[in-house]
Amino acid sequence: MVRESGVKGSHPRPVSAWAAEYSRRLFPVLSWMGHRGGSLRWKDRFFLGQRDTIHNLLHFPASAPNKRSMKVLYKTQSTSTGGREGHSKSIDGILDVTLTTPKELGGDGKPGTNPEQLFSAGYSACFLGALKFVAAKAHVKIPDETNVTAKVGIGARDDGTGFGIEVELIILAPGLEKSVVEDLVAQAHIVCPYSHATRNNIPVSLVVA
Repeated sequence: MVRESGVKGSHPRPVSAWAAEYSRRLFPVLSWMGHRGGSLRWKDRFFLGQRDTIHNLLHFPASAPNKRSMKVLYKTQSTSTGGREGHSKSIDGILDVTLTTPKELGGDGKPGTNPEQLFSAGYSACFLGALKFVAAKAHVKIPDETNVTAKVGIGARDDGTGFGIEVELIILAPGLEKSVVEDLVAQAHIVCPYSHATRNNIPVSLVVA
């Protein structure tokens, strides 16, 4: 069994702290405008002409720089309406699903899928692709019966600020020694873009069956 411990992200800044900081930055601007006086039309012209200046003054820097060092090879998109009780459709129409909320989350449990099922399907398929990729580089033949099952759970976060998810990936590769599969799984967990995206954000457990 290979296991990655989930690392909780940084706690969100308390609302009161944000409000205090926002007021600290905004007050000088409003005070300056008050001293300048003038009509509402003048203030409108000021904001239209000085939007970038005000934005820079009030801008709150991100907690981490948004760096992306990659060459995009494929991009797609889907559009959802209605939230969890709605509909999702990919741009080419191949994915066209009805969304419903499970009873465990307060829904009526009507026929349909949900974001957790879609995420589990995407993660399991992508991880199996990564497993085949690293196996090919290691000159290991992956049996055709090899499969990956992704169990995705959702619930309220302990800090009370929202919801979180957790993932358990169960890898079955019949006919291969468990130690060999575990080594390949560890490498696949580095290669897989889903694993890369979730690392240090949510708990992900890797289980070699």
